[in-house]
Amino acid sequence: MLSCAFSVLKTSTPLALTGAVAVEFYGSDKRLGYLVRKGATSLETDLLFMAIGLIAFICIASVSIFSQIEEKVGDKSRCGT
Repeated sequence: MLSCAFSVLKTSTPLALTGAVAVEFYGSDKRLGYLVRKGATSLETDLLFMAIGLIAFICIASVSIFSQIEEKVGDKSRCGT
């Protein structure tokens, strides 16, 4: 059953991060969403790609970490039963 929890975390963490960054587009004056917006509006492509690359790195790293934990915890064939 614990393996199922890590399977859910593996899927939901990148989605939550993407949602948080999307909210920061409109309501923040700092953090990653603001950097993406600032880079896009001021045509600072280096800032834009750095922010998007950092978001992608965090998402990929979180999926990788939760996948490794999920493998170590146990069998996921019992998920959903």
